[in-house]
Amino acid sequence: MADMTISKLIESLLEIQKGVGPDAPVRFAAQPSWPMEYEISEVAATEPTKVDGDFDAEGAVYLSEGRQIGYLPSKVQEAFEMYRD
Repeated sequence: MADMTISKLIESLLEIQKGVGPDAPVRFAAQPSWPMEYEISEVAATEPTKVDGDFDAEGAVYLSEGRQIGYLPSKVQEAFEMYRD
């Protein structure tokens, strides 16, 4: 699977929003062998760096793990497994 980009993330979220509405909470899933669900507490970004006029490193967007909610629902685990194949 290719890296997630801002464009792909926004496109996916806009498509999902059509089904769940604009006020649905956004969560973070972690630890595939012991799947847990977390809130997202913050969003941060790094700027691309330039060396001699050329980009030396890409910028990136980071989602910070917030409060642990509990185990990841089995329906979500199954959906992730579907995308991995």
